[in-house]
Amino acid sequence: MIGFTGVISFESSADKLQSQAKKLKSLLKSSLINSSDFSSDNYFISLYDEDLKGCESNDDSFHYFVVGDFYNDDFSYSKKTSKAEYLKKIHFEKGIQSCLEINGSYAFLIYDKKNNTYFIGTDQHSFIPIYYTKKNKSVFLSWDISRILSMANINSSINFQSIFSGLLFGGVCFNGETRFNEVYRLEPGSLLTINRENLSIFKSEPFYFKSTKANEDDLISDAASALRNAVHRRVKNLDKVSIGLTSGIDSRLVLSSGIEDFQGEWLSFTFGGEKCIDRDTASELANYFNIKHIPIEVDDFSYLNYDYDGVFYTGGASLFQMGLQIHLYATLKNNFQCQGLIEAPATGLLIGGHLIPGNIDQLKSKDDLIKYYQEHVFNFKKDLFLGLFQKNKLGDDYYDLTVENLTKSLSQMRNDNLRDAHQSLMFHERTKRWANYNMINILYSHRPILPTYDLDFLEILSTIPTKIREDSSFRSKLLMHIDKKSSDFVYDRWMQPAWLCPPHTLEFEKIVKQIEKTQHKIWFDSGKKIYLKSNRFEANFLEYIRVYPEYQKYFINLLLGEDSFLSNSFLKKESLKSIIESHISGENDYHKILILLVSAELTCRIFEKNEINNVNHKFNYFSNLDYIK
Repeated sequence: MIGFTGVISFESSADKLQSQAKKLKSLLKSSLINSSDFSSDNYFISLYDEDLKGCESNDDSFHYFVVGDFYNDDFSYSKKTSKAEYLKKIHFEKGIQSCLEINGSYAFLIYDKKNNTYFIGTDQHSFIPIYYTKKNKSVFLSWDISRILSMANINSSINFQSIFSGLLFGGVCFNGETRFNEVYRLEPGSLLTINRENLSIFKSEPFYFKSTKANEDDLISDAASALRNAVHRRVKNLDKVSIGLTSGIDSRLVLSSGIEDFQGEWLSFTFGGEKCIDRDTASELANYFNIKHIPIEVDDFSYLNYDYDGVFYTGGASLFQMGLQIHLYATLKNNFQCQGLIEAPATGLLIGGHLIPGNIDQLKSKDDLIKYYQEHVFNFKKDLFLGLFQKNKLGDDYYDLTVENLTKSLSQMRNDNLRDAHQSLMFHERTKRWANYNMINILYSHRPILPTYDLDFLEILSTIPTKIREDSSFRSKLLMHIDKKSSDFVYDRWMQPAWLCPPHTLEFEKIVKQIEKTQHKIWFDSGKKIYLKSNRFEANFLEYIRVYPEYQKYFINLLLGEDSFLSNSFLKKESLKSIIESHISGENDYHKILILLVSAELTCRIFEKNEINNVNHKFNYFSNLDYIK
């Protein structure tokens, strides 16, 4: 784990502070979490990091705390400067806001003794969780939201606007909100300033695209060089790293960028169901790169064993099926002791053509783009969403506030070009406000290594003209430039080699979709006797809910049962029943909606009804994977 937990108080004695800090206990029991404590008359801080050496520096004017990693070249090549001393140098020479702009993955706390003021901040694309709440003259902080919720007199009531916005827009929490009314999360690139009178937040400018006339060949060369440097900076001092390898392009981009330069040991792994193109292709890629690969087959029903965990350990910000990942990653850590786990977020959204509206060039304004989101990106059509609620006005209010928050976010995107503004927004919402929150599943056991968040690499991506990145071609060409042979292997999006670029891929994408449509049709035409599993997903809940009685019973019991929180408080049982039946019958594909609804239901059961007995409080080992060695 990387983060910190503690209390800052302008009214408590040192003894009371320590007493309060001890109450910030987690239910989690794990030998993988390492911490060190620091205290003074008005703060008590526990730092969490695998390597706590150099995380703290103290002088007459300031006390510095930092966790995570810096990758600035002037720090990386210095053998004598600790992390805290480097933070001190940046603060002294460039000012507090520059502490947010270091190339790295980190969080810091700086105490200004003279002004009795605290500064808490994170890197521009941080995945390190910092939750906080203010009570009277005290501020409680933690990487673990359950610790804050456990404090007496803290308002832990559920923020239902956040719950239902998540249903509409895919789990995202806006404006640093959490699923709880008075608990907040410090967003990436933000600075929280705390003094006796006030608590304020500064937010860095979101990622945006710059207008350039650079040509494609130069950009590919520059991006390849920047990605190689990004991987090198992160792994050069390590002996053993793991990487989640799939049939996608991003993971092989990162692996091919680092494979020659890194002198240590690579370990790749892939998990998925009985039939999984990701696992098959990853095994072939690992063989090509001559690295050890762990192909993990996960039983279709295993996700149900850890459903409460997926929600509890993210404070309701994630989905029930994510709970299995926490145990899987912990098992990999225990068995192989890798010093970091490499992931490759963001490039699909920024240069891979993902989630770009097909008619975006026909839209005239950001208002048109918001209307497009309502029609094509929201998980619910408005009528279906409003029809869920026992009180239509309540649903209307939740819907309108979600649109208002999304409109506000879009207005903060610097680009006027709608394609650029859209991609910047998706990076902000889908990556930084969603994927980063789910990174905690890795953080519990591993040090995440994310080369695609490198500031130099992202700077290159920001200069790619709109026309060059309008589809997935640039990303495929980048892979071919770095390692042509690795692009020969299948890319799951169109089930053809990764070097194949649009427009040639369009017909193959249609074929892939038609095959899956035909497989689903055969299930129903055969009287639900012939089940042809898709092999394109690590877990296929669209099929699981339609095919398996166990999943149908699971969703029905949670959403329609006597103990259901949502249907007894907000939602109509008949509307929920209609959604379930419509999906099972094949009339509509509502599997995303059902996953979000069940995850919201579990959030309410855990945090509103205190159903924590079903949460696994220890995950050092995942018994289903005892064959992994």
